[in-house]
Amino acid sequence: MKESFSTQKEGQSAFDKTEENLPTPNLVFQEIIHLITDPYSSIYEIVSLISEDPALSFKTLRLVNRSESQKGENPISVKQALSVLSREEIKTLVLSTYVTSIEPEYQEVLFRHSLACACASRMIGRYLYPHKPLKLDILFTLGLLHDLGKLVIFSSQQTSANNQKNHLENNVQVPEKAKKSSNLTEIDHAEIGAKFIAKSHLSGVLYQVVRFHHLPKQASSHKESVMIIHLADYLANLLNEDPKYSSLSPTDEDCWTILGLEKTKILDYLSQLKNEFQKSEVFLRLSEAQS
Repeated sequence: MKESFSTQKEGQSAFDKTEENLPTPNLVFQEIIHLITDPYSSIYEIVSLISEDPALSFKTLRLVNRSESQKGENPISVKQALSVLSREEIKTLVLSTYVTSIEPEYQEVLFRHSLACACASRMIGRYLYPHKPLKLDILFTLGLLHDLGKLVIFSSQQTSANNQKNHLENNVQVPEKAKKSSNLTEIDHAEIGAKFIAKSHLSGVLYQVVRFHHLPKQASSHKESVMIIHLADYLANLLNEDPKYSSLSPTDEDCWTILGLEKTKILDYLSQLKNEFQKSEVFLRLSEAQS
């Protein structure tokens, strides 16, 4: 699936700004703020909630990567990265977050799918690495950020829409070329996400997963992790589909075999995934907030 993203000079400026404006859903942001300002909340609660938000997770990894780069360390798990930050540093990170309430339908689909993929990745990890909790945290982060490119596109489109709205409100004519999609280059969301990872000098495994989660055989390294996210992405999509009549693109058959998972047990995997997803911190808190 390809989506529009400008690569022209004007678009490059938007690309740079998008890095700071990756959006967090308003309800999630309010819940995190509530925890941070509550003196009785635990750091565990704060970390659990932040590690389930794609935008904040990416910003956390980028922030910690910058400070840890001199030591030769490069954390992949968001929970691991948050452990080196103080409560005040986490608060500053959260308060700098861009909050959005535009296009809630698209936002919810993207946000929930990313979280479901993270849960599916950790679930698969339990089969493969039952005694490696850090590996499970890493897989959760990889699954959460696999569609970073879609988040970038969403943010870029919001920025463009807001700019055009501001021009109109101030009686400034919007250039015709800015309105036409013909001036936008079609780039796959996986390519966009990978560019963001590379620009932030984050881990190679995260780059490979974001870039090749739809094409696992093309990954040049960390192939097992890429295959796990490939299957997790498929299972996350199936949460809203009937597996017997699914119109989703099929998975790479070799991934099931190489990882030692049984495709005939998809219904069992989905049942486990549903339970896992509904136990997530974000799901529980948002359910409470909306009830």
